[in-house]
Amino acid sequence: MAARSTGDERDAVMAHVIAVLEAITDEWDVGEISADSRLAALTLESINLVYFVAELQQTYGLQQQLFTRIRSADRPLAELRVADVVDFVQEIRAARQREREERTS
Repeated sequence: MAARSTGDERDAVMAHVIAVLEAITDEWDVGEISADSRLAALTLESINLVYFVAELQQTYGLQQQLFTRIRSADRPLAELRVADVVDFVQEIRAARQREREERTS
């Protein structure tokens, strides 16, 4: 059951990430946004990227961890795919969950 829950959570994060990107690019002709879309293809400017990451950090309570994880990715944010950002969010959330479980054990 845990694997299904994790998949459901990832799907929910993916849907949210795509919704945020669709809202940012609403008036631009960027086509359909999917898990394989590269952020660079969405023609996001720096301020849009900052807003995008800040929105995810706030929504998922990640503080600055998402910015930090993206900086450590060995490639620019604009080169990342939507799925990469979702994976980072999920990585951070899983690590935080493990930390909480270790503190309570």
